[in-house]
Amino acid sequence: MWIKRAIDISSYSPPNPPVAEPLGAEQRRDLLEIIEDRCGRGATLIASQIPVDRWHDLIGDPTIADAVLDRVIHNAHRIKLRGDSLRKKAAATLDQTAAP
Repeated sequence: MWIKRAIDISSYSPPNPPVAEPLGAEQRRDLLEIIEDRCGRGATLIASQIPVDRWHDLIGDPTIADAVLDRVIHNAHRIKLRGDSLRKKAAATLDQTAAP
């Protein structure tokens, strides 16, 4: 429940096309608090379509961004996926099978 407090996506409807906006002040503080609480205690999984080199811009405050990234990157194992989206492949397959 405390994760939902940091980034509440329950009422989020993305613009078309989707645009990543910087976090608000309360969201920045919540994100830092969550990362600090998790640091050194156990695994933390972060999945993002935003490249790490853009996180400073999206967090919106250089000091907080540095603090978050220092804690996240310190012992991180990064897995960068490459290739086409599996959703696009599945949609293309469905389109081909549905065509007359």
